[in-house]
Amino acid sequence: SVTQSIAGDDMDLRTYWPPPGDKGAPIHLINVTVNETIDGRSQVEQKDRKGMGLALGPCGMSLGVRHHIVGPFGVELDPDPVQVYPRATGAFRVFEYPNNDFQGEILPLGAWVGISGAAFSTGLGARTSLGLSILLGLANVRLGYWWDSGVNPRWRAVAARRGGDLRKGQGRRPWPLRDRRRPLLPWLKKPFAVQGFLVDELLARFPGTARSHWYLSDGGHFENMGGYELIRRRLPLAVIIDAEADPDYTYGGLANLVRKARLDFGAEIEFMRPDEIDAELPREVACHVGSLEQLRRGRWTVEGEKAPGQRPAGKFEEADRTGRCLVHAALARVRYLDDDTESRLLYIKPSLLGDEPEDVLDYHRQNDAFPQETTADQFFDEAQWESYRRLGQHIAEKIFRSPKQGRAELRAAKRRAKEADEDPRLLWHPGILDCPPPAVTGKKKS
Repeated sequence: SVTQSIAGDDMDLRTYWPPPGDKGAPIHLINVTVNETIDGRSQVEQKDRKGMGLALGPCGMSLGVRHHIVGPFGVELDPDPVQVYPRATGAFRVFEYPNNDFQGEILPLGAWVGISGAAFSTGLGARTSLGLSILLGLANVRLGYWWDSGVNPRWRAVAARRGGDLRKGQGRRPWPLRDRRRPLLPWLKKPFAVQGFLVDELLARFPGTARSHWYLSDGGHFENMGGYELIRRRLPLAVIIDAEADPDYTYGGLANLVRKARLDFGAEIEFMRPDEIDAELPREVACHVGSLEQLRRGRWTVEGEKAPGQRPAGKFEEADRTGRCLVHAALARVRYLDDDTESRLLYIKPSLLGDEPEDVLDYHRQNDAFPQETTADQFFDEAQWESYRRLGQHIAEKIFRSPKQGRAELRAAKRRAKEADEDPRLLWHPGILDCPPPAVTGKKKS
């Protein structure tokens, strides 16, 4: 049965995440959203974000901007206590454990990955609303998860009054009178916890980290491209693939990342002009990278003839799902205002230039939204799956090819251009111009 797991179907996080120094493979950061319509600290209703990003990695867990746990996660925890940040005396800490002993619920890799993809749920981060939560709850579309963090919210107040961390073996002081005016409701919620959580979901009441159980859902409900954690780490080069459904190329997910990077980390993301990109990248790669405007899909008035190894220039006329783009990616500089440092961000978006394999172009002719079809379609047929896979391979081969390979392809393109002086049809393909092949006059050559 599909509901029964067998050995090897899932793995513990300690098995999945060896120490980074022992494994050279890319590090997988799992992102989920802690839904929070009521602020966990002030108890004030949240009208904007309604959620915080929670990221898991081989070295611990990060929540929001300031709250972190450093230590391994898995069934076999190290005997040493985890390190909890912030460490400032009296500072508010979301992860507050006696003696820094992690007491949260241990989940396997498959559970965390499943939660990170829980796009349809009663808690949708910034898109959470009472009406939608009631509708999804009554339809039992509830893919989120109530995770037991192991944090007793009272510990935070006790630790703050004592001016630091809790210590093992110390008894808690009596709770203040103003906080003891809740004698009935918490008592009722113990035997009826499931019903209480269900009511909270229907009413879109998610207390964030104010209780021990946090409602987790898709990481895209906070930031959809995973760039938030890359900006936090200040990587010298970050590569982001924007694979969310954006048929009109409005860059909603990118705008969300730019805004959060500025507000939370003081990082300004500024996209470069084509001339600046030419000075940064090799010629054979720069011709596939341009401005955000050149990355848009629509009808273009192309200026002049595109020479081999050059980025096509043109004027954007109007958005059109049957049209093409001029480039596959855009390049941005990331400036961190606190120390005046810079890094680079390569932003890749699924796009069609017209030089893709014929089966990919044919699928686009039959499906105008491709490659920006709705993510509500969870059942791909063979043609759809292969078209997305082959397009991704095609874009990667153009942008991430080696300089030697790029120079060889550029020489081949120039050779074809020279041969086209005798027969211009050799260069024609259904590309950006969408024009018929040029007529050839005179005697044909064999």
